[in-house]
Amino acid sequence: MEARLREHRLERGRPQVLVVSESTPMAHMFAVVEEGLARAGVGPVVRLDFGGGFGRVAGAGAVVCSCGPHGALGLRAGPFGAQWDEAQRELRRHQALTACEGSQDALSLEGLLGYLYVSKFDAQARHLWAADTALELLQPEVVVVGNDRWWGGQAFVQLARRRGIPSVCVQDGVAGENASWWWLSADRMAAASEQLVEMLVRHGVPPERCRVTGQPRYDVLARSAPDDRRAARAALGLDPSTFAVLFAAQSAHGPDYVWGVVSALLAVPGIHVMLRPHPSDPSDLWERLRRAHGSERVTLHRTGDSLTLVRACDVLVTQHSTVVLEAALLGKPVITTEFGGLRGPAPVITAEIATQVRGLEGLTREVQRLATAVHAPRPEPSQSRQGALKALVGPVDGHAGERVADLVAEVLQRAPCAVPTAATR
Repeated sequence: MEARLREHRLERGRPQVLVVSESTPMAHMFAVVEEGLARAGVGPVVRLDFGGGFGRVAGAGAVVCSCGPHGALGLRAGPFGAQWDEAQRELRRHQALTACEGSQDALSLEGLLGYLYVSKFDAQARHLWAADTALELLQPEVVVVGNDRWWGGQAFVQLARRRGIPSVCVQDGVAGENASWWWLSADRMAAASEQLVEMLVRHGVPPERCRVTGQPRYDVLARSAPDDRRAARAALGLDPSTFAVLFAAQSAHGPDYVWGVVSALLAVPGIHVMLRPHPSDPSDLWERLRRAHGSERVTLHRTGDSLTLVRACDVLVTQHSTVVLEAALLGKPVITTEFGGLRGPAPVITAEIATQVRGLEGLTREVQRLATAVHAPRPEPSQSRQGALKALVGPVDGHAGERVADLVAEVLQRAPCAVPTAATR
């Protein structure tokens, strides 16, 4: 970590704000926030990018330091991996496993623990070391994260608290009614909408720790123009007259799922498929798939702004990507693929934001229907749909980045809120 900071002459940088980004969407979100911080006269700003190298876009005045994915820095040989042989022997002696020795459950549990010991535990240890080193060298006045629910962002929040440094979490993603969204580790939350605030308050988070700001990534949508689709297609080199489907995948999607969806889409004659792998997915599956189907009907879009892809497409197909909200805000039809044993985002289905299909044949039929009716007048969205979308995304007025910047500036002026030691409520 010290070497990475030294490359950018940051090892003694003393930034006022340290931003921690973990993905390409977060990078675009924070670029807008950094612009707001610059206008508010807050800085200097340093961003540590753990998004794997795809998130180097920066706002005015911010310096971005690429750190690779979580756990990429530090010694390869970690203490947990070295202890796995001993831990494995102890596990096999445990009475819970000896009672079902040789069963599939016992083998599965041993395999999972081995994976955690050899891979995840050491990656987490290296990430904690990197976070602690960064805080020690940079000594920021506030830490801003886009995810305090998982260990990547929470490492910075917890270590910052030990040093007396306040923290702000900017909501990234759609909040669902599940336990991973029920706590707030950071001192303050910049929530996209009232939906997350109400959920946190129901589970014991004091309301004064939360503020509705809107999603900064959507600020640009407030300035959308009628010719955005044409401009986006020109930038991507796509035929302006072709019916184009954007398939936005997640890292959890396996080869069978991906291959099935793409084949079902290409079963509709004359359409073009835009493949958007999850930014964290390094697999070469996508390139192999594109070659197999022929580049004239399939293009691969690994990097770049997802908003440009959404503007260029005629319909979005996904399973649970937050790109659903961008498509809905731009008035694009959305199809969610509810098959393959994966769960979809129920709120966008019940809110009429997306059309749900449960099989490959149903996907082909729905895309065919949309392609046939592409030039027909579209009905106005219902009031219930508009209300549900607003409840999910909050204000889309071009000023969310400024509101987040104001919250960060406010935190800089006062001590952090009192937070329980466990930081789960």
